[in-house]
Amino acid sequence: MSNSLFTQLYKINKWAYRYYTKKEPVVPEKKVAWISSFVPVELLEALDMAYIYPESYAAVISASGKEQACLEAARASGLSLDCCSYSGCFMGCLLLQQGPRGMPPQPDILIASSNQCNTLPNWWNLMAEQLGVPLCILDYPGETNAGTGTRAYIEQQHRSLIHTLEALCGTKFQEAALEKLLAVSSENVSLWKRIVALLPEYDIPAGLLFDYMAPLIIARCRTDTTVFFKILKEALQGHYVPEAAQTEQPKRLYWAGYPFWYHPDRCINIEGARIVGANYVNWWNLDYSGDTLWETLYRAYNFTVLNQTGETRTAQLLEDLRRTRAEAVFINHNKSCKRDFTSLRVSDCPLPYGVIESDMIDRTFLDRNAVQERLQLLVSML
Repeated sequence: MSNSLFTQLYKINKWAYRYYTKKEPVVPEKKVAWISSFVPVELLEALDMAYIYPESYAAVISASGKEQACLEAARASGLSLDCCSYSGCFMGCLLLQQGPRGMPPQPDILIASSNQCNTLPNWWNLMAEQLGVPLCILDYPGETNAGTGTRAYIEQQHRSLIHTLEALCGTKFQEAALEKLLAVSSENVSLWKRIVALLPEYDIPAGLLFDYMAPLIIARCRTDTTVFFKILKEALQGHYVPEAAQTEQPKRLYWAGYPFWYHPDRCINIEGARIVGANYVNWWNLDYSGDTLWETLYRAYNFTVLNQTGETRTAQLLEDLRRTRAEAVFINHNKSCKRDFTSLRVSDCPLPYGVIESDMIDRTFLDRNAVQERLQLLVSML
């Protein structure tokens, strides 16, 4: 891979974690919001706010091999580990006051949304109580309640959030700034889709995409991400062998569900097979179409993957199986995510499948040897 690729990724990470510290607390020059993954970050960026993603930091903690101490601290404080392990890991980090990149800056406000799961508003309520800061929760009714009334309801919430943040930051919201940011987000989604389309055509490790989609989550409306994705696409095409040029044709497998942030490959790789698709890498492909700024925000954030009906999500996943020409599916049952415990029901799966029981943060829940044997058997049967 090129040095320019890693230089650009370092630049994005340096920006994202610029206020984290392992020493004395840093007082940012901007107001800080802790936000959930599907909050309309373009609104915050338009108001020149700093923002922190607790879920993403939990993944970093797990990838650094330090999640167990955090989970144990959360459990000892009374937080059930049957809850989302993102929440347990991050809350434990706050209790221990230590993390691989240090501690995030204290928030001036917490913002959560309902377009991902029901756990997040409850988790953010716990943090608001613990930290003594104001909390805003954005409610997105989802696909089953789409319509004119829902658009107006969501627009009212977006405008109300803007007024709250204007008062907090002392800055004035400008629609022109939001328009530019939404355009950047749209371009970054488009670039990411082209990168994901390379996975079934090139011998690219799926774990690489699990890691390199991070800028779409933590910096999706920034031009640094645009530059990174352009470099990444060229680097992947130049570094990995196209399928047509391979002397051996491995079995084509599809990964349905979360990656393992603690695993060096982020997933289980099987000899004689390769992963040609994964639904998780499509979760942040938000729809930024719309005739107005407010309609664009409505389309992008009311219809996130986890806020769609099970029928719609299944149809999209089945289309991805067709597009990637997968021969079998790994169905990952994630104990933490109640919204996505089953990305694909076995009754809907048209291909041979193997079922994995896991957790995206807690490595002790995964029996690696048993899973490896089960998936190896699946491949041998193809």
